[in-house]
Amino acid sequence: MLTRLPIELVALIIRALYRDVDALCNASLASPVLLPLIREELFRVMNVRALKEDYMRPYFPLVAQMQLVEALPSKASRHSTMMRQMMGTYQRPDDFLQFLDEHTLPNLKVVNLVDVNPMFQYRMSPDLFAKFSQLTSVTNLTLSNVFFRYLRQAQALICSLPNLISLALKMVNFSGSAILIDAMGNNPLAIATTRPRLTHLAVMSPTPGTIAIVEWLATGPSRQSITSLVVPHGSQPDTTYPDASFRFFGPSIEHLSVPLEALSDHANGVPLVEYTSLRSLSLFLGGAMDKRWNELAPLLEHRIPDTCLLHGAAICIRLDMATDDAVNWSVVEAVDDILSDTERYGALERVELSVQWREREQWTPRDGNALADLESGIITRMEKLASARKLVVHVGVVKETNHACQTAHRDRHPRCPSPL
Repeated sequence: MLTRLPIELVALIIRALYRDVDALCNASLASPVLLPLIREELFRVMNVRALKEDYMRPYFPLVAQMQLVEALPSKASRHSTMMRQMMGTYQRPDDFLQFLDEHTLPNLKVVNLVDVNPMFQYRMSPDLFAKFSQLTSVTNLTLSNVFFRYLRQAQALICSLPNLISLALKMVNFSGSAILIDAMGNNPLAIATTRPRLTHLAVMSPTPGTIAIVEWLATGPSRQSITSLVVPHGSQPDTTYPDASFRFFGPSIEHLSVPLEALSDHANGVPLVEYTSLRSLSLFLGGAMDKRWNELAPLLEHRIPDTCLLHGAAICIRLDMATDDAVNWSVVEAVDDILSDTERYGALERVELSVQWREREQWTPRDGNALADLESGIITRMEKLASARKLVVHVGVVKETNHACQTAHRDRHPRCPSPL
């Protein structure tokens, strides 16, 4: 039956099984006709270590996203490595480099460095930068929980990708006082002369290292070219850098996704008044008990610059705990009045209100109709936007990921982006 459907519909069904390996493998048994589509989805994301496996080579052209993960080894693993080094059988951690080129991976778009062993910074071969420079198809890079020796090393890595347009940063750190640019001038990893012209930047859990990279980007062409800035849900403002992701940018930003707390807690520090070109705005907040609810309406009514022509707005309510108190209804009604003001928000075409809870939370409402009642309650209290056919309501579960890539590369429109 499935094979009788148009291939476009079959492809959508297969893609709905995103990264569910068991489901994809089971579907592959249904019909050989499905195998090409399933393989495309199954091998879309690959760990860099798979490049060394001969049986994987036929599938290299299907790889769109490469994960470079090198977790801190256990004591037993370190002992094993020392023994193999003594016996001369140890392979360098970068022995995959020979396969890292545009001919082997012609469709590679995304490179993710996630939870990289702190010792990797000392073993990082200069050949890695040379290989990265050959990856002309790569446009997206994620650095999540990565250690570098110094800022210049991180700069060299970012600049080595010639067509990079999207960067996601989470907990990037430098060793010692390496946050400062090496002044010796003879470092072999000197920064490239051509800095990236990014269009998309995502920042979570700002650290001094992360902010150093953001500040460096803001001194180059990316300051004017970045149009999308994402500070995902869960990125609480750092006490040392409360407005770290905002103070370097402003007029060029068209799409902004940010926790409401980042704007409300530090209203004097975040120069939202400089964000004069916003076209879409996504705001995250917690359930009805979140004290930030009372700051939502004033922000939309008074703090959005008059020059902004918002075409899309999203309010994403994320429930970290199972609760029935998801929405502050009085605030929802006030937001409906504000966003329905055609003189102020005449260009607004779409407003999304999402209530999401984590997949690991088992939300058991008091009665079986609670979810439907919640959705209908939102529509009833936002009747002006609903009658204008501008309102979209989502109630459901969101899957959490461990790194920044999902948010960085999917949230380009006024929707509640996936978290890090």
